[in-house]
This record gives sequence, structure tokens and C-alpha cells, in this order.
Amino acid sequence: MAFDYKEETIADLEEKCTNYAKDSAQIAKQCEEYRQRCDRLSVIKERHERTIEELKKNGERLGSELLSKESVTKELRRFGEKLTSELASQKQIIVQLERKMNQVSDKNTPNPAVYPGATRLRQIFASGTPKCDDRGAIKMAFDYIGHMREA
Repeated sequence: MAFDYKEETIADLEEKCTNYAKDSAQIAKQCEEYRQRCDRLSVIKERHERTIEELKKNGERLGSELLSKESVTKELRRFGEKLTSELASQKQIIVQLERKMNQVSDKNTPNPAVYPGATRLRQIFASGTPKCDDRGAIKMAFDYIGHMREA
């Protein structure tokens, strides 16, 4: 019986050794797979870190560009407001000058009974900008106005 116990123990130990060798080979295989995964993950991690750094640099560059563009936009808005104000002022001046011109024109408009070309002058100026063909009539009118002032 002691002999059987020894044989059982030896058989059990041999089985454990065989299992240990199998387990050891399987664990070595798993270790190699894990090492390869770690290598791949390390490469991916480095690539992601480079991407993050590039994104940070691009973000800083874009932020700087945005600030510059915002500054230019503000400057353009101020310039536009200034031009709008100047335009409104110029329009007021034009309206005032047109009023004065109408007042002067009413005073200096020749009477058709006294100056026969007065009707033609009214037609020329009513149509807008005088044309080159109207120079003679306009010159006569200025001569007439000059003559009226002298009188």
C-alpha cells in the first residue's frame, strides 16, 4: 500500500510536471502576444501624442489668426462707421448746397420775356447734367447773368 501511494504520488507529480510544461508554454505564448500588443499600443500612443501636439500648435495658430481677423474686422467696422458718418455729412452738405443753388437759381433765372433762351436753359438743367451740345446756350446764359450783375 505504501508502494501504491508512492506510485500515485509520482504519477501525480509527473502529470503536474506535464501540465506545468503545457501551462508554461501557453503562458509564454500569451506573454509574447501581450508584448506585441503593448508594442502596437506604444506606437499608437506615440502617434496620438504627436497628433495632440500638432492639434495644440494648430489651435494656437488658429487662435492667433482669429484674433488678428477679429482685430481687422473691428477696424473695418470702425472705418465703415466713419465713412457712413462722413457720407451722411456729405449728403447734408449736398442738400444745403442744392437749397442755396435753388435760391440763387430762382433769383438769377432769366425771365423768358427779357431773355428768350431762358426756356431752353430750364430744359437743359431740368434734364440733369448738361451735354456738350448745350454749351452754347449755357455760355449765353452766363453772359446774360454777368450782364445782369453789371447792370
